[in-house]
Amino acid sequence: MNRRFVTAVWSSALESDENRDAAAAQVSAGAGSSVARVAVADGASRTLFSGPWARTIAEAAVQGWPELGPRDLLGRTDALRATFDPLAQYRVDDFAVRNKWMNDASQTTVVAATVTIAEATLNISSMAVGDSVLMILDKERGTVTFPPLASTDFGRSPDLITSRPGQQIHALRWQGQVAASGLLVLATDGAARPLVAVVESEGTDVAWHRVAQLVHAFQHHGAADADLADALLGDPARSFQDDATVLVCAAVPDVPGVADIELLSAFLSDPVDSKPGETACRSTRHRLPLSGRIFSDWRERRTR
Repeated sequence: MNRRFVTAVWSSALESDENRDAAAAQVSAGAGSSVARVAVADGASRTLFSGPWARTIAEAAVQGWPELGPRDLLGRTDALRATFDPLAQYRVDDFAVRNKWMNDASQTTVVAATVTIAEATLNISSMAVGDSVLMILDKERGTVTFPPLASTDFGRSPDLITSRPGQQIHALRWQGQVAASGLLVLATDGAARPLVAVVESEGTDVAWHRVAQLVHAFQHHGAADADLADALLGDPARSFQDDATVLVCAAVPDVPGVADIELLSAFLSDPVDSKPGETACRSTRHRLPLSGRIFSDWRERRTR
């Protein structure tokens, strides 16, 4: 079966452009295989110009960051840091603003993944700094979250990538293989927290259904804040407490001439016809084979 990678992004912004989330995606089809490179980044609201920094990091992360070792990752990031000068770009003359940025720099979280189709499976390499997450939803196998955060783990001073040259990067890494029937969701913490809570309380099937809501609404009127709030918070009138960005990626059966969003909608609707919850995998979480830093150390540091 020929498969096509499709992606879609939703974003709800509370912050100004200088501090909002960012997302990036690149899809390439080669002889016998297709590759998707995707990333989301969340600019820290307590630092200045973190929105442009988040965009810089997200766009760079889809250039193979999940495959980089610590030294190469630092080298690539330092090259970006050397050219990131928002004070000049925005012509900032205010001394207080200039002083704050010089002291604090700009900061962001990021999660990035490189996904390759291999027959009936997907090979995934992923890296993450902070509490932006990759979730893999599978209606038969449950949900995997990388980093493996519970809904109560968000908001505890996550690790960040700063724009200050030479600052170390504490990245987590994971490589693994999942079924091609899996749905990949990359989300900043504002969107990840409620979606993880749905998996914990109602199961993978319900979380899958909520993402399907987003896609089906997209077909009718495009991506909208109300649709994101309805799917993740259960009420379109409710507001997010933080910027929220979701990037959905899947390897769907290819039908030439059919739009990506239509194929994604069909993919989300096809696996089960039962009502949400009837065959839900209750909070199923698989322990991932890990490389790099271990998760227990990361959890302990966050809770101090």
